[in-house]
Amino acid sequence: MIESSSPMDRAVERTSGLSRSAKIALAAGAAVLLLAALLAPAARRWSKADRTVALASLRLGTVERGDLVRDASAQGRIVAALHPTLSRRPPESSRSRSAPARP
Repeated sequence: MIESSSPMDRAVERTSGLSRSAKIALAAGAAVLLLAALLAPAARRWSKADRTVALASLRLGTVERGDLVRDASAQGRIVAALHPTLSRRPPESSRSRSAPARP
């Protein structure tokens, strides 16, 4: 029978250097700094951006509550389906001459 476990115990010296959690924190900080360095030019360009559409080319209106009207104002043909899509007509020169032209 073993009377005491004290002969089995021994002191463990602490290793020098950083702990595992400190290494993870440093790696995360380095990753954040690298990401910031890579995104800085894009953020700088975005903050200095000018408008890309002239205000005169926009049609503005007020929003009113009411029934929803599903109208589309466009040139082309609207194909009724589960998800309506707008298809552009081909130019006159590319149409087949044997097929009658649709209005």
